[in-house]
Amino acid sequence: MAFYIVQFLTGLASAASLFLVASGLSIIFGVTRIVNFAHGAFYMLGAYVAFTLTERFSAHSDSGAASLRRR
Repeated sequence: MAFYIVQFLTGLASAASLFLVASGLSIIFGVTRIVNFAHGAFYMLGAYVAFTLTERFSAHSDSGAASLRRR
């Protein structure tokens, strides 16, 4: 049961971040009628920083992309 709760919360967090990016882009486009691609750049910067911090401060040494590559 705990697995389903964790999966639900992970999906909810992913959906919330995608919603923030999409709503920011649509608000800027609605006001200025110009597509601002800086939103995507900031989203990628945030993803890179989050991945780096997760890898650096992870409790397990065998986590993240290294464990995904071995499977």
